[in-house]
Order: sequence, then structure tokens, then C-alpha cells
Amino acid sequence: MTPHALAGLVVLNIVFLMSGVAVLWVLRGFETWGDLARLGGLAYLTGVVAVGSTWTLLLIAGLSFSLAVVLAVPIGLLLACLIAGRRRGRRRPRPGPVPTEGLIVSALALAVVGVFLEAAFRSARLTGLYSWDAWAFWVPKAEAIYFLGGLDPQFFTLLPGSSYPPLIPVLDAAAFHFMGSPDVVTLHVQYWFFALGFLWALAGLISARVPAWILWPFVLLALTAPRIGRRFDVPEADLFLDYLFVAAAVLVYLWLRERQRWQLVTAAILLCGVVLTKREGLLLVVILLVSALLSGGRELRAIWRPLLLTACAVGAVAIPWRVWYFAHGVAGEGSGLVPSASAERLWPSLRLAVRVFFENGYWSVIAPVAVGALVVGALARAWGAVVFFGALIALVTLGGGWITWAIPELEITDELGANPIVRYMGAAALVCIVAAPLLLSAAWPATVRAPNVAVSTWRRRRLVAAAVVAIPMLAYPLVVLAADGVPRFPTRNECVTVATGDAPDLDVVYGRFDDPTAAEERLTALTRVGFVGARVALDACGRWKVSYDSIASFAQGQALAEQVRAAGFDARVERER
Repeated sequence: MTPHALAGLVVLNIVFLMSGVAVLWVLRGFETWGDLARLGGLAYLTGVVAVGSTWTLLLIAGLSFSLAVVLAVPIGLLLACLIAGRRRGRRRPRPGPVPTEGLIVSALALAVVGVFLEAAFRSARLTGLYSWDAWAFWVPKAEAIYFLGGLDPQFFTLLPGSSYPPLIPVLDAAAFHFMGSPDVVTLHVQYWFFALGFLWALAGLISARVPAWILWPFVLLALTAPRIGRRFDVPEADLFLDYLFVAAAVLVYLWLRERQRWQLVTAAILLCGVVLTKREGLLLVVILLVSALLSGGRELRAIWRPLLLTACAVGAVAIPWRVWYFAHGVAGEGSGLVPSASAERLWPSLRLAVRVFFENGYWSVIAPVAVGALVVGALARAWGAVVFFGALIALVTLGGGWITWAIPELEITDELGANPIVRYMGAAALVCIVAAPLLLSAAWPATVRAPNVAVSTWRRRRLVAAAVVAIPMLAYPLVVLAADGVPRFPTRNECVTVATGDAPDLDVVYGRFDDPTAAEERLTALTRVGFVGARVALDACGRWKVSYDSIASFAQGQALAEQVRAAGFDARVERER
């Protein structure tokens, strides 16, 4: 929680952006600086996946995840793209006119989105590690990679979610290197950057094809949906997986319509990130490719070979992790691949998936609006968009039911601790967010603009639009500064709350450590002299805490702490924050 850590994250994300820009420059080039700005979010996501996947594959191959490797991969990628781009005759972007159609609407929407993201950033930079999945296995895996420099088979095997691919922990470990320490509080800001990149990519890809008055309400809907906008800073894989999958789905849809090779190649890169993020990534890739084939119609002969090549490329990236976990005896990956439940679970499982999909408490009105857009598209006979997005939404929903049915250990419930259906269905919700504006625009062809069409360059309108965006975004931090003063950067010691009397959740804490090995050594030393029952766990500030939590009263805790101190160890009674 320091300015140094925040600055490190900014540098890391600039590296991701530059890497992605270099990749897209080779694949498609940028005619104007406005073209580059519009596709900057897609470039960012592409850079995250290209660099992160390379790190992950090198780690799986046994290379130490040192700072030198962390820096060498993006530098090597940038140099390779520079050479390839020069050979392909790519040129620097040139200045060009700025489209002003729908400019004021876009400016108003950007102002609202910008203030929302500013508030989300303010929350993210001081959010503790409270999400169960985050502190139970995602962040511990990242810390193990950071401290040990690799994939420790014993550690990864013992944690929950042991068979999940390691892209997210690798990205977190890289963030730790750039921050200078495993700062798990500031780490939340990295996930804010992921959300920013996705929203930027979404707006950039669709804005050239959908009028502003149709596009921006759906972007705002994504921000306000409870299970989306409120979880932008949670250091878990669920939303990150959805970002990559949905961005890839939009690219595949555009490729089906426009047949620009770079769109499918970029989608393939993003899908490589999908299969390296979570196990269900494989299912989502299959669903996307099947949806593309179903919507191919008469052009099936022209599209099946490129889609097959995409599937082969993505499968090749997915294989090394599967080889690693089989070689090290990691359990869990095979569960659910072959249905082992009775037919009696099938209908309740499917009904659960549909109910979660339409649950307003999770997704607001996203699903009903998307279904309405599908109906409008069908009435307008926009069959390409209707079949593709209809099949995609239906298959993702059926996939959620299939997962519940195929794994008997999962209860038929939407409780997060008993069934991951809500996490999984986030993919369907975000698909609806991008499908609805594209469907509505396809239903009224007169509203569709060709990409990269330059229109009026009226300066006054551009200045007004810039003011509409800038004034609220500058006003918000100024109001916050006036009310709360200069931002504070709490130290890790502020996570410690010394107990002064009886209170709930009392612990006797024997020490906190940045290195898990040192914490385990302290635990072993305590056990050796007879102080048994302690455990090692992460605290809310990312340090490894050695503590004993079976304390009935403050007096009992004080007595134990005195005995431990008499034996030559540190100890004090604390209460959970």
C-alpha cells in the first residue's frame, strides 16, 4: 500500500499495453492515431495474454520466474514485433480526422464511466484480501511463484483448485515483482486495470459498428450489474476469464461478417488466455467455435478450416499444463469431463442454470434485455447475429447445467460455496452485454457505420465533448481531496489489532513473515518445544501469520502468550479486524 507499489503496477500495465499494441501493429497496422486509441483496450488485453501466456509456458517448462525473465519476455516480444512489422511494411499511425457522430452522447457516457472507475480505483487501492478464493489459493499460488521462482508441486497440489491453470497466479507474481513485494492490498488495483482494459476493448470494438446511443447504455449496465461492477477489484479468475472470452467472441463474430484475418488471429490469442485461466476455459472455447460453425450457414466451407486451425492452436497452448498436472499427480482436473450423475439431476441442473441466468440480483436486467434484442433481430431477419449470439448464450447456459449435472458433489443450488454456477454464468451475462447492441444495430442497418469512417472535424464540438468528459472526472477527485484530505498509504502494521480485553475472534500471534518458509520454520520451532495447535495463514495485508486461535478469553490468551515469551518466542494477543 505504497506509492512505489502503485507506480510499479502502472509500469506493468504500460508494458502490457505496449506489447499488445506491437502485436496488433504487426497483425493489422494502425492507419491513424484515432484508430490506435479506439483499439487500445483490445491491444491491452492482447498484451496481457501474449506476455502472460509466454510467462506461464516458460514456468511450466521449468524456467525460474525471476525478475530477469519477467522483463525479458515483453522486451523480446516488442523487438520481435518491431522486426516483423518492418518486414511487413507497417508504418507509424498518422494524424486523422476525429469522428463526431454521436460525440456528445459518447462524451456524456464517458464522463459517467470515468467517475465510476475513479471511485472503483479509490476503493481498490485499500481493499483487503477478503475474498475466500483469493486468499485460499489464487494469491497463495502467486506468492509461492514469487518466493520460490516456480511451480512447487507439493504446494500447488495441497491447495484448493490445484488443477486450475496458473495464468492468474503468474500475472499476480509478475505484479509483485513490479511492486517490489507481495502487496496483496495494492494487487486489487491490477484487477481494476483488467476491468478498465475490457471496457475499453468493448467500446472500441463495437463503437465503429454501433451508434453511441445504443452502445453506451449497455456499457453502463455492465458497470451497475451486481456480480460484475461490484467485483472489478476482486483478485480472482472469474471475471478475467469472462473478459477474454467475451472479447474473443466479439472478434469471432466480426470475423464471420468481415473476414479480416487479424480478427480471428487476435481471438485465438485471447482464447489461449482463456484455456490457461480456468478449467472451464476449454468448455467455453468449444462453445464459441461451435456457435461460429452453427452461424456459418452457406459459408461453412469457407470458415471451418480457419476455425479448426484456431482450435488446434489453442489446444496446443492448453496441453503443457495438462502434462504438468498429470506428471505431478494433481487431482481434480478430470472430474466433470465425463458425466457420472444420474439422469434425475439433469433437469434440475438445467433449470438452475436458466434461473441463475435470469436472476436480477446477480445480473440486473441484462438477460431479459438480451432476449428482447434476439427477438428484435429475428423479426428484422438479422439471422447472422441472431444465430451466433443466440447459440452462444444458449450453449453457455447449457454448459452451466451440464457442469452441475456431471459433478455429483455439486449441490443443485446457487450458493457460492456449494456450486460455482454463479461464477460460471458471468460469461453468459457479459455475452449478453455485447450481443444486445450488436443485435439492435444489425436490426436497423441504417444505423451501422463502417469502421474507421472519418466524418466532421468540427473543432467546437470536439472541445465541448472534451469538457464534458474532463470536468466531472476532475471534479470527483477534487471533491474527495477536499473532504478527506491527501490520500493515505497505510502500512502493513495497521493490519495488526492488539487486544486489550475480551472480544470475538481472539488469537495468540507468534509472528508475521513475508516469506512462507520463515513462517513454517517458526511453526516447527514452536511445535518442537510443545506449543501445538498453531497454524500458518495469510493475513489481510498479505503476510504469513503464525497464530493459535482456540482462545476462549483474553485472560487465557495472555497466559499462553506469557508462556511462549518465556520460551524465547514473540507472542501477543490480537483480535481479528
